[in-house]
Amino acid sequence: MHNEVGDQWKKMNTQESIVIVGIVKDAGASLANDLLRLELAFADFAEIHWFLVESNSSDNTVEVLDQVKNRKEKFDFVSLGNLGKPEESRTIRMAIARNRYLDEIQSQTRYSKTDYVVVADFNHSNSDLTIESVRSCFTTTNWDVCSANQDGPYYDIWALRHELWQPNDCWRQLEFFKRYVKFPEKALFMAVNSKMITIPRNSSWIEVESAFGGLGIYRSQIITQANYRGVDIQGLPVCEHVPLHQELASKGYRLFINPSLINIGRNDHSERKSWIKIFIRILKYPIKYVRLKREFRSDTV
Repeated sequence: MHNEVGDQWKKMNTQESIVIVGIVKDAGASLANDLLRLELAFADFAEIHWFLVESNSSDNTVEVLDQVKNRKEKFDFVSLGNLGKPEESRTIRMAIARNRYLDEIQSQTRYSKTDYVVVADFNHSNSDLTIESVRSCFTTTNWDVCSANQDGPYYDIWALRHELWQPNDCWRQLEFFKRYVKFPEKALFMAVNSKMITIPRNSSWIEVESAFGGLGIYRSQIITQANYRGVDIQGLPVCEHVPLHQELASKGYRLFINPSLINIGRNDHSERKSWIKIFIRILKYPIKYVRLKREFRSDTV
């Protein structure tokens, strides 16, 4: 990727606007801090709109969203209530909720002049995001989707598709490995944890077919050209970001991980790599580690 270093980001405060979207559940306690962090990180933009989609919360998230809407200009949300059926995959519910904000962006004229759509996760998922890391995205113009990196192991392997790094679904790969690998922890390492590499923030941008990592910046004219889906053509669960990103990539749009777009350090996902977490899992499930290999073969889906 060539670097067209320029002053594009300096123009944002007078010329460009964004809409920040996302889905929230049980976020009542963290929502205020999440919104403030995002607002500060994207402060260069002339105008910030917000649209959040809530569902399935068991806390006071809806009440907090109402309070924010009453005091915050250009903030809106919708609550979908108890979305989906219990037997449905969680990814189906998430895809439905995410498609709701795509519908809103496409149908409401107030978003028609926004330059970028920022898709953000909540519940402390962007706690280390800064204005400098956001500015780093605009030192080049050769991208259509820019997604986040972490200050530590890159955690979002399920949403990742890269021809060398992660070309397939990590959880299906895990089920395959469990047929042939004696120890479940080794199968988990091979399919997931070994892919959680640390990407230095000064590395070259990484072009991908799909990536998310808790934050993605999309050129507004492209994001509504695709849809989220929670299952693949076989009806199996899939990370809902992957079908949307693969559809965009198939249309020639370019998707990247920006190593300088740091949004968080270690989190619950990347902590699975730590030796103490591995040790706790082994102690918790000791029987799994003495089964014969043939017994694992029956444990697949």
